[in-house]
Amino acid sequence: MNREIEFRGVPSITKDEIEYADIPLKNGIVYGNYSDGCILGPVIEVTDEYIAHKWWCSIVDGTLEQYIGLKDKNGNKIYEGNIIKSTESTGAWTTRSKLYEVIFNRSSAQFQLQDLKDKRCLYSFFGGGPGSNILEVIGDIHNNPELLEAGK
Repeated sequence: MNREIEFRGVPSITKDEIEYADIPLKNGIVYGNYSDGCILGPVIEVTDEYIAHKWWCSIVDGTLEQYIGLKDKNGNKIYEGNIIKSTESTGAWTTRSKLYEVIFNRSSAQFQLQDLKDKRCLYSFFGGGPGSNILEVIGDIHNNPELLEAGK
């Protein structure tokens, strides 16, 4: 199995430090590889003694999230902590929309969609689940906490 491995997290350093180190952010979140509490930028040098990254950024505890290997209907990568809107046809002229949080279920070792209303895990991304053509990333738990309340 070959899939892209990528992580993201909320930086724990100041905005000035982020700008000085030229660390790219998207909506206040840093993306890249992960090691020892830091998101790492691209590798710029490798020798027998070390590997140098273009930048590294420590992140706030509890904000590390992984790319799950799938994209939504708009081509956006889906990460743990994303708020997902699922729109499904319920008849010839009607649709139903629901909001979910992408979580990692440690007991079953898989990514799942957790219904924001009743907290049940309705869909698994491992071995089935909804097609990505009905899923849309509409926010995340860090930048859009109001969506967590809206789904209740």
